[in-house]
Amino acid sequence: MEISTGFQKSEWDEAQRIQISEDLIMAAKDELRILALVEGTPALKKPEVLQRAIERYLHCWLPLAQTHMNGGSKCLEPPLDCAWIWHCHRLNPVQYGKDCRNLFQKLVHLTPLYLAKSPFGEEKLRAETERETIQLWSETYPHEPYHFVRYGEDGSECTFSTTSFPPSKVRYNLLAAAERQSSFYYQVNRPWMSDETYLQEAEKRYRGFLHLIRRASKAAEYNDGPRPFIVPTYDVDLLWHAHQLRPLAYRLDMVKLIGRVLDHDDTDSDRSEGQKLNTSFLDTCELWLKTFGSVYEQAGAMYRGPGFDPAPPAPSQTGKLNLKTTFMEELMQANSQLLKRETVQVHLVLFGAGNIPQRLSGSHFFVQVTAMNKCPTMRLITEPVKCSTTQLTWNQGFTFEAEISTEGLQLDLMFYSGPIPEPKATCLGGLSVTWNSILSGPALSCTSWSTIEQKVQPFINNNLLVKNLWSSADEKRELALTICAMFKYVQSPDSGFVASQLHYSLSITPPSAAPYILRFKQGHMTDYNGSSVTASSAVEEFRQDGQWLSRTTIDHSGEARFVVRIRSSTAEEEKLIRIHQSTSEGFHPATMTIAERNVVAMAQRLAENADNMQEWSLFGGAATFTIQGHGSNGLEGHIQGNLGFPMRLLAGKRLEYQGQSAAPGLCFTLVRYTPDSPLGKATALINLSSASFEVTKDESVTLVLLLSSALNIYLSEMKPTLRPPVWKKLPSAVRRRQRRRSNGDLGAIRLLGNGLSSKWCNHNRNRSDWKPSSKTLDLHSPWWESNAALRKTDGPVSVGGAPPKDSTTVQPVTAGASCFNSGCLGGCANGSCGSDCAANCGGD
Repeated sequence: MEISTGFQKSEWDEAQRIQISEDLIMAAKDELRILALVEGTPALKKPEVLQRAIERYLHCWLPLAQTHMNGGSKCLEPPLDCAWIWHCHRLNPVQYGKDCRNLFQKLVHLTPLYLAKSPFGEEKLRAETERETIQLWSETYPHEPYHFVRYGEDGSECTFSTTSFPPSKVRYNLLAAAERQSSFYYQVNRPWMSDETYLQEAEKRYRGFLHLIRRASKAAEYNDGPRPFIVPTYDVDLLWHAHQLRPLAYRLDMVKLIGRVLDHDDTDSDRSEGQKLNTSFLDTCELWLKTFGSVYEQAGAMYRGPGFDPAPPAPSQTGKLNLKTTFMEELMQANSQLLKRETVQVHLVLFGAGNIPQRLSGSHFFVQVTAMNKCPTMRLITEPVKCSTTQLTWNQGFTFEAEISTEGLQLDLMFYSGPIPEPKATCLGGLSVTWNSILSGPALSCTSWSTIEQKVQPFINNNLLVKNLWSSADEKRELALTICAMFKYVQSPDSGFVASQLHYSLSITPPSAAPYILRFKQGHMTDYNGSSVTASSAVEEFRQDGQWLSRTTIDHSGEARFVVRIRSSTAEEEKLIRIHQSTSEGFHPATMTIAERNVVAMAQRLAENADNMQEWSLFGGAATFTIQGHGSNGLEGHIQGNLGFPMRLLAGKRLEYQGQSAAPGLCFTLVRYTPDSPLGKATALINLSSASFEVTKDESVTLVLLLSSALNIYLSEMKPTLRPPVWKKLPSAVRRRQRRRSNGDLGAIRLLGNGLSSKWCNHNRNRSDWKPSSKTLDLHSPWWESNAALRKTDGPVSVGGAPPKDSTTVQPVTAGASCFNSGCLGGCANGSCGSDCAANCGGD
């Protein structure tokens, strides 16, 4: 972290000298392990199960732990239900200390397993420790089983023993504490939270947090006022929890630091404006900025919202399924040709600028933020501020997710003289901030006054005298440069010419793996052998025997990865979907038809009945996909077969995608139920309206392409009365954005809901003197609204290396041409598109 002043640097250095007698990074990782186990066990959210767990904890586990403490050197492994209640109890350190003294006259603490040394590794050590603990438990409590709730159980199989426990002396409401803490894992369940670099920075920030408490506590004692309510961000809170889970170390450290045990108040959860938690957080942000000179809010550590609704239970499956079957391993091989993505979460705050040339007094200034690479449509701007002195202030921030391939941000200081910045805004200068410079630095954040690189050309173009000198001989060009330098800099009283500066703060998360991004493109008709159907084809030939609709599938870089070909249904043949690789490797003999080359997946429609149901055979009979419409209630999809762990296809954005910024159109979420995620994990998001998809690295891309193709065919053939209202025609502005061509990567930048406090939000965007053009308002094009061009060709992409015949004269068929170009796979009724189009293409 780069500190602004000497005073603030001394404050930060003093904070880093705070002594903590615990390895907080290892403790935080162990805390995340326990939280993940509890999150994956639905039974531990049921009051009756928690009540029994509290009784077992108070009457079995705590007495056993205090008996075998042996000065804190003994390792024991509590059963899962007791481990959770013990976890919640220790997160009220003052009450936990009182309860332990009332029960045992001493503080109960054990050496955590992660500190024990073993040549066999943590997994074997934990298994051995559990066996020893079970032996002790059985000897001490022969009538109470050690295991009450196991990982993944929903509580239906819990066996409530007949053991009767007497009333406890503990008056702390452990049931309410467990219910409050059940939501914490959602806030910290992010890939970077277990990253070593991120945790190291979080530990520094935790020391800064304790330093604020120490200073505020001393001030409260001196003024005889109330104790401060300092609110942590979630990276700091994770480390604070980890510290409290070592009660003896926490007690000693806090007494040494502030003379008492620092309590942890988790009872207040109202974050609405004006409430204690909200106002205290704003006060904490202000205090942190004043004390350390940096922004308190950290990328990846802010409140995520209230969480998402749970998925339905896993569907019943016959036999034991394993994702690592030979079939699934072959299916996942298609993912290897996709370009992997890594993203960082970014918080950017622009404080202001200094050393503005006096000759520009009266001009309006704003900062323009663009990506250094990959995302040319991304453009963020601050609110323009009129310059009356040499200093400017914005205090405005942005949060977004960026692909690491964007390389970084370009910050340009722009100014204009009139009321409208476009097209007369001039760049005074700029600077580049790369992701690598932050990641390779001493911290994951940077707060700095940085000198901007002055732009010579705008001054030359805007000054007739300098422009004439610049266009003359070489010796006069030197004079032009001298004049430019005099105009660009202001005279400092004591140090000559001083360059303009930009004051900003930026924090990022370590790169993490992001879902694959795919999109359908290039709709054209071919016959069985790949010959293109030209514009001269009659409308009635659209569904003749042997005709296929081919759709290219591109990844986020615009490269073609797959070709999806759909055969038109006839009386003799049902609809057939084939997915081909579009690479130039592994060609089959030229004697084979195009439909037989590089086929990586296939689906065939089996049946269709009067109940608005279609059934598809996937991967040659390995699985079946059944779709059924339910009027205005939407669709229901069922997937059965040997496709690894159980799955469901749910309508709408569910689970991890539920809080995502809204994308227009019809969406489906694919959910997997695995041993690591027994409650379900979203592995793919299908947006049929924009023909785009997100697929995690653990899910089969070809499976998602088959499901989306089958869904789109079903919707295109369904009666209008069954279509939910959300499938109406999109607004024309949205359709224009979908058709816009972009030379950048799809999804390179995604704006997030502002994770910064209201101090950095722009409250005056609609000022009467600020009238940006429509281009300025178009901040960026999300991947689901982009229409990326193919990098190599704009024509039909070959399947298996054989280009379509007569490719130079290919035109899409007249019927449904607009529909094909907008994402519809199956065509529309009567070969035309319109407001009822399932793809919402709005074609004619």
